[in-house]
Amino acid sequence: MMGSQGWILALPWLVAVAMTIWPTILDVKYREVPEHFWVVGSKLGLAVSLMAYLGLYPPRLLAAYYGLSLLGAGVVGLASLLGLMGPGDFWAALALSLTLPAPLPGSLVIPPIYIVLFVASLAELASRAIISYRVCGSLSCLDGAVVPCGLLLRELKWWFPVTSRAVSDVPSEAVIRSCPNANGQVKARPGLPYVAFILLALPVSLAVEALARVP
Repeated sequence: MMGSQGWILALPWLVAVAMTIWPTILDVKYREVPEHFWVVGSKLGLAVSLMAYLGLYPPRLLAAYYGLSLLGAGVVGLASLLGLMGPGDFWAALALSLTLPAPLPGSLVIPPIYIVLFVASLAELASRAIISYRVCGSLSCLDGAVVPCGLLLRELKWWFPVTSRAVSDVPSEAVIRSCPNANGQVKARPGLPYVAFILLALPVSLAVEALARVP
């Protein structure tokens, strides 16, 4: 049976999974997650992680882990500013970096957020490649392709105009704005909900943490 320390160490991971389930549903359905979900999640995650890790790591080392973990979220924030990721992806990474700041004792020496983001990014890129190949027959339209507005409105559910950000309604308001004429064309690319891949990456990352023991 899992001891008391095991349950304490598992708690931040359980909170991380719990805080990403509802945003994943919202992101899949509406392509937008209200920021207050992540603000509340960040505060809860910080409180839980402090409770879990303060007794395991010296304060200075734990503070260093928090700093490194927040640096990972900062990279996502920079990618968001460059238009490579959505603003909501930064808030999700920030909440997770505060919830999972430190590795399991005896495991890898890097904060879990880096493993989570790496696994999630690989899965998202692979999924975009599959969708692009199914639509275009090759990977040539991975970064965007000119498609008929009628096709974009009716069939290409996970394709959005390259200028699209968050979308608050179904069908996509951004698609409708970019396609006032159903007979026109617009450049679009796959826009999969990244938080869904974060949710999938969490158990994978925990398994890596548990298996990758440092001598």
